[in-house]
Amino acid sequence: AIAAALPAVPWNAQVAFSTRRGDTVRKVFQRLPAWENIASLHLAANREWAFWTPRGYYAASANGDTLFGWLVNRGVDQLPRFFKAQQFRRRLERPDVMAMLLQVGSLDAALQAAGRDVPGNSAVVLPQQIVMTPEVRILDPQPGEAAEEGSITVTAEIDTPEGTKLSRVQAYASGVVAPGEPRMIEDRPAAAGRPRHTVYAWNIRLPKEKRHLVQVFAASDQGPTDLREVPIEASPIAAKPSRPPRLYLLASGVNRYANSERFTDLGLTDLTYAVDDAESIRESLSRRTLSLYQLAADRILINAEVTRAGWKNAVEELATKAGDEIQPDDLLVVFLAGHGMVEDGIYSYLCEDAELRLSPEGNPQVSAGGGITWEDFEVLQRIPCRKLALVDTCHSGALGPAARSTTVREFQENMILVLAAASDSEPSQESGAWGHGAFTKTLLEALDGAADMGSSRAGTATATTEPKRSQPDGVVSLDEVVDHVLRKVPELTLVDDDAETAQHPTVSPVAIVPYITLPLTELAKPAG
Repeated sequence: AIAAALPAVPWNAQVAFSTRRGDTVRKVFQRLPAWENIASLHLAANREWAFWTPRGYYAASANGDTLFGWLVNRGVDQLPRFFKAQQFRRRLERPDVMAMLLQVGSLDAALQAAGRDVPGNSAVVLPQQIVMTPEVRILDPQPGEAAEEGSITVTAEIDTPEGTKLSRVQAYASGVVAPGEPRMIEDRPAAAGRPRHTVYAWNIRLPKEKRHLVQVFAASDQGPTDLREVPIEASPIAAKPSRPPRLYLLASGVNRYANSERFTDLGLTDLTYAVDDAESIRESLSRRTLSLYQLAADRILINAEVTRAGWKNAVEELATKAGDEIQPDDLLVVFLAGHGMVEDGIYSYLCEDAELRLSPEGNPQVSAGGGITWEDFEVLQRIPCRKLALVDTCHSGALGPAARSTTVREFQENMILVLAAASDSEPSQESGAWGHGAFTKTLLEALDGAADMGSSRAGTATATTEPKRSQPDGVVSLDEVVDHVLRKVPELTLVDDDAETAQHPTVSPVAIVPYITLPLTELAKPAG
């Protein structure tokens, strides 16, 4: 709907949509007194986008819900508070509603047409979410402070509104989660209109990076979240690690779906290269990382092995191998190739035995047990090391590329770096000429040395810019891989200079990309 309404609007543009009651929806660039503003659209130069209503409902690209929000005044004795849209994603991210908005002309009509989670009064949903949002303040460390001896104590205070409970509180350092439960230093109950005030502390072992991003995340049982970040410096670590870092690898690929013939009309088609993609990534990482990592876990699931039970067993086995000896410089990599879909805002990686059905609204849904959801990844979130998810799913247009950004939200909140094959509305392309999907072909080239620019540039390149170059040093770092994939996949898939043919990978959460510059593969050194 957005694309149809904006055929000539360039990236890096802001557009407002307005309507007069009873009139056809029209596009205007200036709000007129007689018109009601029903939506705004922001298209960033890096292809991130956000499309939102004044009442808070929105659709956005992988990082688009960080581009807009609401500034709320709190009286003369407190500073205003800014709320990003991502804080309310569980309630307000509704791509299904936003896809209908311009067709039906009002938010309430779009909510009714979507037929799910329709509020009695849409005007009060955003204010209610704001009122129920916890507020996080990091007390220690301070911005720019230097960490000592490879670890840091993080202290944060959280104000939780009366009538709301915290469902999760977590601290991270450059993507490494603090192990165990935090220490509660202070707990003052809510009273007389004041929020509950709690102070927590975590001890986090730091990975080897030149600088770190400390983050504290809090989620309420009502849905709203808050995240605060503090950048710090790293002091030299004199002591050598007790062992080399370890690599934990889990790959999955499905070409043949047991029920594809029954559900072809819903988009569940067999694929050609998903298994080859998974096998090739696994082989490249296990071979190229031997001089950098001890290969502690190496598991691949293909075709009939990709069931809910099979995945659960593989994840539990990986978590057991990680055990209590996990270190922050260890790396956990998950690669997924096959079909994926989004249902009611929840991502599912479709199992080999998946069965689909149509919802009352006419959307494909996966039957119980036929998809792997965030619940099946959650045990990995608690492992205190860096984590990378490589997601090459949603090959088929019918299964949900239009909501692909929704697939990464849980990974984002848990500081798992996600490199996904394509942006919203784009299928993941594959070709016999490549022998792989475009994403996997480019990723393999990056791991095999094409991404080696000589030093870590901490995400200096984007899909449209060239990274800073120096002499190759024989080591490919994660940020070099990200830079290479973001630039080269669009070039590979561009046909006859038609921008509509290009596929654009995404990386998220963008905040931690500059802080995860760990080596990923090492190239063979020439003899002599």
